[in-house]
Amino acid sequence: MEVLVEKILPHSPADVYALFTDLKNYPTFIPELAAVHILSSVKDETNPDIERLKTEAWVEAKSLSLKLKSIVEKNPKTRHVDVFYNLGPLKIAKGDIDFFEDEKGTRVRVHVVAKMVPSMIKKKIEDRIDEMTDRYTTVFAERCAQKLTPYA
Repeated sequence: MEVLVEKILPHSPADVYALFTDLKNYPTFIPELAAVHILSSVKDETNPDIERLKTEAWVEAKSLSLKLKSIVEKNPKTRHVDVFYNLGPLKIAKGDIDFFEDEKGTRVRVHVVAKMVPSMIKKKIEDRIDEMTDRYTTVFAERCAQKLTPYA
């Protein structure tokens, strides 16, 4: 299962990247996140531009309550983020986010790939991942509009 979402945000790539990678503040504007904790933060041994974070997030949405553990790799030099996690019926999911300069500001590209365990609820989960990817991209666009100055 694969989802690709792109949005143009009228703000500088550096500002959008900084806002996006401020993981600890996610619960202040994503209602489903009760908390985000960074368990560890280390520089990559082969590329010191990459910071690798181990995180835990508590998700509370409708009848769903779960702890999500993930590894986030971020590179401010290339404005690239990779996210790896295990979640429920998903064997593994990987997301990568890029922040490209555009004449109108920043083109944010979110790409999610999830490998599923065969189940009767596979289609429902695929639809939910697609919906969440689009929703969170919109939430971040709204957060940028509140916190960042327009791109000049």
